[in-house]
Amino acid sequence: MACKTLILMLISVFTMLSCREEMNVAPSSLQVDTVKQIAVSGKYIVLGELQRIQTAVASPFKGSVKWLVANGDIVNKGDTIATINSGTKLQSNDKKERLIQVQNRLEKNIELLQKILANKNIADNTTELIAQLKAYGIMDEKVLLSLSNADQLENILHEEIKATTSTMQRIAQLQTKSLSSMLYHVISPEVGELKIIESDSNVKPGQELGIVFNKSDDVFVFHAERLPRKSWNNIVNIFTQQKRLEGRIIECGDKSLFLELSKNPERLDGFLNTRSKLKLITEPENKILIKRSAVNRSENTEWVFKKDGNTFKKVQVGTRHYNGALLEIISGLHHNDQIIVSSTKPIWDKTHLKISGFYAEN
Repeated sequence: MACKTLILMLISVFTMLSCREEMNVAPSSLQVDTVKQIAVSGKYIVLGELQRIQTAVASPFKGSVKWLVANGDIVNKGDTIATINSGTKLQSNDKKERLIQVQNRLEKNIELLQKILANKNIADNTTELIAQLKAYGIMDEKVLLSLSNADQLENILHEEIKATTSTMQRIAQLQTKSLSSMLYHVISPEVGELKIIESDSNVKPGQELGIVFNKSDDVFVFHAERLPRKSWNNIVNIFTQQKRLEGRIIECGDKSLFLELSKNPERLDGFLNTRSKLKLITEPENKILIKRSAVNRSENTEWVFKKDGNTFKKVQVGTRHYNGALLEIISGLHHNDQIIVSSTKPIWDKTHLKISGFYAEN
């Protein structure tokens, strides 16, 4: 029994010694690389269509549109290409005069109503006052005949003054309101070929009336299905199944790129309004790239052996995929750090490696 216990103890000690966290290694058993920052460019392929630049023409107001040019005409920037009639009729001078006359009559009516209401002997003179109102024709005769006492007369006078005042206010608004017919001009936003969408019909504000296609021979737009937000090199290539076309980026939008292409229109055959691929290259960025073999993983943690004096210590790193052989380091390492990328010895379960010889001092 004692012998068996001794054997188990020896096995435990041997296991502890073999799994210790520190290990002595010779430089010849290690491949060590120096970490460098490298200026690299990314390559992206996006799908989309190459088209001529087009600008929508929208109605500024509600009304009836009348085109002054024909479909397919070439228009210049700033040209009046259509008019929008708002449909509001011009207020005639006769109508204005009648409004003034009504307003004057109502003012006199209010003056009379207020004078009757101010009569101190309204109770004694009710019948006489009602007859006076009837004679002037200010109030409805049936309403006047239904009055039988001073209280009723006072109430009806107040209501009539209120109603007449409201009518006068509406007349004043009509006099000051602009009722002239509005004829709005629709202006071409660009130079190009006009395509009419809405022809001689009633339109709403903001409704698209037509499109002006830019007639430039060298500037086009590529509408991408998806465009990453990057800083792009200005040289791009467009590919169809059989052709390639080189261009230069002039301006970037959220999903569009404005491109300057060859002035030879024959080269555009097979590219315009055709699903194609656009090859983009990002501007160079400084990145730290290391071999995949240098990075080890345990329990969702990535780490490398980094040189520190005469030892290599296990340090945690953050990585991002770059290509099949390399990883991009986003945290944990810096320019000129030295790391182990491979070893002929089983070192990866250790946390410290002691280096023998002069290598550690270099």
